[in-house]
Amino acid sequence: MSELDDANGLIKQAKLAEARKLLAMFLKENPGHQRARNTYFETLCFLGEYDRAHTQLETLMTLGTGGNPAIPGRDTHQIANLYFNALSAEKARRDFYESGRVPEFLRVPPDSIRYRLEASLELRSGSGPQAVECLRKAEQLELPVEWSIDGRAHSGIRDADDLLGPVLEFLTSTGEYCWIELNRIQAIYFRPLQYWLDTLWRPATVMTLDAGATKGLLPVLYYGSHLSEQGQIQVGHSTEWDDSQEFYRGLGQRMFVAGEDFFPVLELQTLLATGADLAENVSQPDEPPNGE
Repeated sequence: MSELDDANGLIKQAKLAEARKLLAMFLKENPGHQRARNTYFETLCFLGEYDRAHTQLETLMTLGTGGNPAIPGRDTHQIANLYFNALSAEKARRDFYESGRVPEFLRVPPDSIRYRLEASLELRSGSGPQAVECLRKAEQLELPVEWSIDGRAHSGIRDADDLLGPVLEFLTSTGEYCWIELNRIQAIYFRPLQYWLDTLWRPATVMTLDAGATKGLLPVLYYGSHLSEQGQIQVGHSTEWDDSQEFYRGLGQRMFVAGEDFFPVLELQTLLATGADLAENVSQPDEPPNGE
């Protein structure tokens, strides 16, 4: 077996750091191997190494000149731009969690969202009790969200991570990290899973009251999952919860919750707001590259 075969085996075992090393070694000897470089790019994305991933994507585009696209897909440049923008948005997301950069919004955020932003600042400074108080103030201003999830009605839907709650994290097709209020969303249409990167960034079209149809990617993993020592968390095969601060923070695959029902984001297809009046035909998210 080649180093590439070994690396693919390690990826299936969720041993990403080991796979990255083997792929780097393989590419030193085989710099023009497109499939290996694509897998290396994807692995770096899961590991949160966005600058290196950006470099690999640029190299893939160079390898794909002359009518031989390195990234299989409907339109090589279109798909590459999708992921260049995803990397930019992920960097902005990282800056939010690590240095307090404010997300983008579709409208001026209400006081409830401002309290959640304050809670994130308190968490970064280590002030857990103050963060709890901010989240309590936010919850007092928030109304339950009623949605149909894959055809079944549910009330009180929210992100199971208490910092986010009634907020959808979204990476726009123009490279922005955006917070979208769930009560401003009319529908979310997820593209069926096809490729490995779909399990990191789920292609979706979000219909909102403020911006109409917005295409982009829903980050599947809670922020910080790439730093976990558990491979199953890094690849989103499981979710774990930290309740040490009197509220729940997630690692691994994102979950929505309604009452006692949990909904892993990779299992969802369509979310519709109760009573939403939508057009019948909504264009689907752009097809991502082949994840072989």
